[in-house]
This record gives sequence, structure tokens and C-alpha cells, in this order.
Amino acid sequence: MWHVCTRVRSLLAGAALVACLGPVAACSSSNTPGVTANGAVGGSTSAPASSAVASTGASTTRPTAPATTVAPSALLQAAVASRADRYHFRSTVTVNGAVTLTADGDRIGTSSRLDLVSNGATVSYVITPAGSWARPEGGDWSPVSATGTTSDPIAALRHPSKVSTVSRKGDVERLLVTVPAAALGVGTSGSADVTVTITKGALSRIDYRATAAGGVATVSNELSAVTDATPITAPK
Repeated sequence: MWHVCTRVRSLLAGAALVACLGPVAACSSSNTPGVTANGAVGGSTSAPASSAVASTGASTTRPTAPATTVAPSALLQAAVASRADRYHFRSTVTVNGAVTLTADGDRIGTSSRLDLVSNGATVSYVITPAGSWARPEGGDWSPVSATGTTSDPIAALRHPSKVSTVSRKGDVERLLVTVPAAALGVGTSGSADVTVTITKGALSRIDYRATAAGGVATVSNELSAVTDATPITAPK
């Protein structure tokens, strides 16, 4: 529920707060991997694979065993499985170079707790299958309604249409992954490109771009181990 394409009612001035991004139209970029235009699938979504093994040279007396590499698609699925449904996330939405929203929290099972910061105001949320609650800074918890759709980019990565290697350096590998735009929550048809960073075999970052009110939005999601392992339940 963290990469939320849903509107929840904020307790701040009764305004509608968009958790991350609402449903938006896809956009394309010829230079930076991001969301492609709806229906635009082709060579422009590919990235050159990096060289896995450097030449040892003719003067080498003892042959070096070739490095073992894992197919990009298999590496991606192993990285996705490493996070399962238990991880800490920090999502940042930047529009035209300015940070407009951040979300920081934990996801455990089907529930999430997070702090959302937008326009200098912080609202805490607890989201469970049984309901959602919000609390402004210094205020009390109140139930909120959520409408629209939700998207989880990790779930979107489980069924990619294309995976290619962007770069590989040490224990860090970057992949370019093409997924259905609808699965990512940035359109109803076509495909979207996502840049995925894998560190020591675990999913550590997901980045993509989309159009939003006011310009182009860059969405960055940093993933790590859960910081608060206590069960996520309805606030009292």
C-alpha cells in the first residue's frame, strides 16, 4: 500500500492528500529510463548489457575461471522474493526538480505504517485490510476512507514483459524492467519501464517517471530491512 495510487482524506484542513501519485498518464524519455507512452513497446526500452568478464590478456599464465552470471530475469525474481512482504520503504516524489512528497514506513504482510510529508505537513497512516487511519502531527488517530486503486511496484515486477541489464559493479546490479503500466498504476494500457537496483541479491531501489499535475514526476523507492517489527494493528 505504500506506492499508493489512492486518495485518502487528510486531517489537515480537510484537504485531499495524494499518497505518492494518483492515476496518471504515462510519459516517455529518450535519455532516462522511465514510464513509456501507453502502447509504446520497442527497442527504446532496452538497455545495453554490461560485460561480465574482462579479458585476462595473453600474458596470463594461470587461466582465470569465467565469472558465473545469473540471467537478468532470474536475478530479478530472486531479488523480489528477498523482500517478500516484509520491508522498510522510503518513497520520494520529485516534480520538476522539487520534492513534493515523501513516504517513510514499514510494510509487514498486508499492512503498512508510514509517515507522509507534503507541503511541510506530516501525517501518519496505518493501513490494514480492516481499515485505514490517519493522524496529523500532534493530533489524534481518526479513520479515513480510501478510494481508487492501489499499486505495489514490487508486485508489478513479478510479471515483467522484458528484463535487461543496465550495469553491474561489484555486488550492485541495475536492471531495466518493462511491466504493464496498469500494474504500476501509471496507466490503463501499454507498458512502463522501471529501473531496478539490486544490492547483494536484494531489491534495494525502484525508480520510474510519470506525468503528474504540474509536470514530470520522478518516483524513487528505497527498500531495506524492516525497522519496526511490531505487528501493525488498528490504532487505539
